Amino acid sequence: MSEVWDKVRFVETGPGPIGAVISGRPVSVRAAVDLAGLKPEDVRVEVVVGRVATDGSLEDTEVMVLPPTEQNGSVTVFSKDIVPELTGRLGYALRVSPNHCEDPLARPCTNLLKWGS
Repeated sequence: MSEVWDKVRFVETGPGPIGAVISGRPVSVRAAVDLAGLKPEDVRVEVVVGRVATDGSLEDTEVMVLPPTEQNGSVTVFSKDIVPELTGRLGYALRVSPNHCEDPLARPCTNLLKWGS
């Protein structure tokens, strides 16, 4: 993992939702990730959904795993329709990490965590 992790990268994060993200309504989330030779089960792609604070950060977050849905060479697409349970002004961010820990809050090493832009 450590030998190829520098090459793992988000190729695409989108398209984003059209209009507002509203609690109780499904939102399609999609991320294409170049796995640099790793298998989809070697990584964990997550969407972090939360209220958007005044400084643009996410608060009161919930984390959902995106399953792999298609593969094109070294690029795997992870996607899912999510239904946010929070209310208020919502946003989300995407991240990928090695798949070695079920609980994202107890993840033992965060230096291998990458965020999508």
